[in-house]
Amino acid sequence: MNHTSKRKLNNKGAAMVLTVVIILVVMIFVFSLILVSYNLYASQTKNLTSTRNAEAVNTLSNALADELTDGDAYLNSNLWKYIRYNIAYNDTSGDWEDWPCYLLQDDGITAVAGHDRDYACRYFTVDNNSNIEGTPAVTTVCIYWMPPEGMDAVDFATAIAANPISAKNGLRLIVETTAQTANQVYRVTDIYELSVNKITDAAKIQELRLEGEVSEFNPVPHTVNYDEDWTFVHVERK
Repeated sequence: MNHTSKRKLNNKGAAMVLTVVIILVVMIFVFSLILVSYNLYASQTKNLTSTRNAEAVNTLSNALADELTDGDAYLNSNLWKYIRYNIAYNDTSGDWEDWPCYLLQDDGITAVAGHDRDYACRYFTVDNNSNIEGTPAVTTVCIYWMPPEGMDAVDFATAIAANPISAKNGLRLIVETTAQTANQVYRVTDIYELSVNKITDAAKIQELRLEGEVSEFNPVPHTVNYDEDWTFVHVERK
């Protein structure tokens, strides 16, 4: 009788241990499923966010390219007008203190002091409807300019003083469009080259003069040559 009772007690103990083991295995399996599901959800959300950022950036980049290269930009584009009257204006020092050009050292990597991104970049935040689902949290446009290939700031200023129209041909305008949502960032860089010709149409010269005297576009104001016909040509996107 006593032996039978002991065997029953031993069986109850073994059954309890087996039950605990099964419960642990089930819990591990459940937690594994939860982890896999979360990783899948996070991956899908990341891909969706990245796609939305890319769509927003590419759309804005194309719109800016159309705006800057349009033949009637001098009439219709406020961005074009702002750039026209605030870069490469008449300044024999080559400083262009209000909007310095971006310059690199001979190594092609390190920026020149006073002409690095902190000084040369102008940032614009796009006013979007952030409450609409799918819209990037922050969309910015960074714009900076560089003299034609092979010129530093002083050489460029000297060339402008000697022949302002031919010297500015080849000036490079760089537009970086960026969308960021959480830790997802997507960026497109567009490079434009400036083509300048002399204007002989007195009416167009007067239109440019009137725009150049508007403080919204030329707040300093800068002295510019109104007989210059500026055309930006899109040369590269990366």
